[in-house]
Amino acid sequence: MGALALLREALEAALRWTRQHRRGAAALGTLAALNVAYAAYRAARSRSDLVNGYLVPARGILFGGKDPYVDYVNISFTPFFYAVVAPLAPLPDALASLVWSVLQLFFLFGALALARGLVPRPARSPLWALALGAPLAVDNLNLGQSNLLALFFVCAAMYSLSVGRHLKAGLLLSVAIAWKLTPAILVGLLLLKGRFRALAGVAAGLLCCLLIVPALVLGPTRTLTLTREWSALVLEPFAKGQKGRTANVDWYHTNQSMEAALQRALTPYGHSRYGGAHRLTDPGRLDEAQAHGVAWALRAVLLALLGWLAWRARGQARLLPLEVALFLLGALFISPASWFSHYVAALVAYAVALEARDERLTRALGVAVALTWVSVGPYLQSHSLVFLGHVALFAALWLHARAMAMRWNAVD
Repeated sequence: MGALALLREALEAALRWTRQHRRGAAALGTLAALNVAYAAYRAARSRSDLVNGYLVPARGILFGGKDPYVDYVNISFTPFFYAVVAPLAPLPDALASLVWSVLQLFFLFGALALARGLVPRPARSPLWALALGAPLAVDNLNLGQSNLLALFFVCAAMYSLSVGRHLKAGLLLSVAIAWKLTPAILVGLLLLKGRFRALAGVAAGLLCCLLIVPALVLGPTRTLTLTREWSALVLEPFAKGQKGRTANVDWYHTNQSMEAALQRALTPYGHSRYGGAHRLTDPGRLDEAQAHGVAWALRAVLLALLGWLAWRARGQARLLPLEVALFLLGALFISPASWFSHYVAALVAYAVALEARDERLTRALGVAVALTWVSVGPYLQSHSLVFLGHVALFAALWLHARAMAMRWNAVD
């Protein structure tokens, strides 16, 4: 099935859901409209990530000759990112936010439709996953965040992979990686499955996205300079197992990565910054370097679990939806900075879990959703409830996928 036919089928499923759940559909529609309007209001007051994190640096690069990695804080995006954002830079903040918000809604529904398309004979509307993960979608829209574009291209890539269009899958995945680095974890999935045409597509696409596209906007010399600076700021520290050099890699309550959870719990950070129950729940006996070492050990375990499953299921195309969901969750855990809004990638796992109709998986999904919904306040976020809830979902998904892989391999 082509992508347009898939999106049309998902839209039809959404319309059926709308007719069956009129109140829920009205609530989602109202919420979307309010959030688009609120995002424009925040942008007009220069209080959104779209303005401060994307438009201001893009304008500085395009019109002021500035270096985003020197002249601005919290910048970890590639030059490709700012080349893509460039068309929004001349617009007033509120208008840019309206355009961006509408695109975000398309990327969100499109990603869920594509994720649903990975599942053989899907029965649920994509709106179920959206309703369950509404706080994550709301946070993205309110902030004018950039996560949904990457999620859309990841889901498009994995759908293309599922229908045998491997080169196209690699090209689409390269766009997601050039936009946000964390989707690079899916390169491991392609490698373990021996999808070498897809890997070639990733390599060719990254060459185009990281060098050719920004060179068309910024010029070749400036693109090479900025790319080297970005690599030194983001890639090299992570490759060396060091803490990232950007100012946005820290252990604040909204950071729901595995390392942030460990740093808050195992070092005095949680005690001193948040107090309250942290004095009872957090051992706080390690220093930052020791907690960092524990985090890297757990990253290795997590990657081993993902790698074992991908290798075991390399001949089982039916397991791809579960693998994609697990790799996206794994990327959130492994990344040094996974803010609350980044967990919108977990909506793919929600959609896959809803289709699985497994009682244990349904309970784990309920735990992840419940802990996410109650974590709208900073203090509860400081206890890493979002991270812990999705660890439970990851475990249930992995066990479900393992059982299916073992059963199907025994039959085959």
